Amino acid sequence: MKTLTHPGPATQPRIRAVRARSRGELRTLTPGALLQEELTELAHELGEGSAYFELHGGLFTPVSYCTPGPSTEERAMSFSSERGAATAHLVYGSGTVGYRHGAPFVHSHCLWMLPDGSLRGGHLWPETRSGVTAPTALFYGVQGATWVSSDDDETRMPVFTAYEEEEAMAESPTIETTIARILPGEDITLTVERVAREAGYQRAAVRGGLGSLVGGQLIDPRNGLERSVEGPGTEVVALVGSVEPTAVGPRARLSCTMVDLHGELHAGELVRGSNAVAVTFDLILQH
Repeated sequence: MKTLTHPGPATQPRIRAVRARSRGELRTLTPGALLQEELTELAHELGEGSAYFELHGGLFTPVSYCTPGPSTEERAMSFSSERGAATAHLVYGSGTVGYRHGAPFVHSHCLWMLPDGSLRGGHLWPETRSGVTAPTALFYGVQGATWVSSDDDETRMPVFTAYEEEEAMAESPTIETTIARILPGEDITLTVERVAREAGYQRAAVRGGLGSLVGGQLIDPRNGLERSVEGPGTEVVALVGSVEPTAVGPRARLSCTMVDLHGELHAGELVRGSNAVAVTFDLILQH
C-alpha cells in the first residue's frame, strides 16, 4: 500500500473518533445563494454548528474549485490553482460543516456535468453559488460532537478534527453516529471496520465521507478487474457503503468516486487494505 511522507512529526492517535448523534433534514437550497454560506446557516438553524451533508441535482452558477496537485518541497501533496465554470449540473456532493478560528467553515467535494457533457469534480471554493434550479441537501446536524478545522503540523494543511461537546436535548428523533478524523497512512476500509468495531457497531452506513487518498486501488465496475489511479493524491468526492457482521467481525464494502491530479474522475469499489489516506479524511458512520 502506497503512503506519503509528510514534513512534520506524526500526530497521535492516527484515528480520532467521537460518538455522537445526528438528525437529518431534506432541504432545497436557495437559487443564487453562496453555497457554503447557506450550508452554515442551515446548520445553525437546525441548532447545531457542526454537520455533514450530501448534495443532489440542481445547478451551480458558477462553480469554483481546485483539484489535487503533485508534491512540492513544502508538502507531500498540493492543489491546483482555482478553476471554474459558469454553469455546472450537479450530480453529487458531500461535505462537513464546522468551525475554523471560531467562524463557520465548510469542507466540500462535488461531482458535476458541464454543458458539453463532460464530468468534472473537485474541492469547492466559497465563490460557488446555487443556480436557478438549486441543489437538494440531505443535511445531518451533529449533537454531542463538533468539527474544528486547524493547521496540521504533520501535513502543513488545514484539517477538520472531531471533538466531544455537551449534547443538547434533541427535539426530534436522532441517529446514533460516530464522526472521525482519519490521519495519513491509514487504509480507509480497514479504518471504517475498526471505527465500527470500537463503537460497538455490527452494522453501519458510511455517509458523506470525504478526504484524500494516495492515488487509488479500485475494482472497475465495468469488468471486475483491479486498477490503479495515479497519485500522489486524489480527492474523494463520495465514499459510501456499509459495514456488515461476519464470522471475523464487521467487514466494510465501500464504493468511491475520486478526482485525480489531471481532473479526471474515477469510480469503483475500494480494494481492502490498499487505499491509504493521503492528508486527512472526514468519516461518518451511522448506526
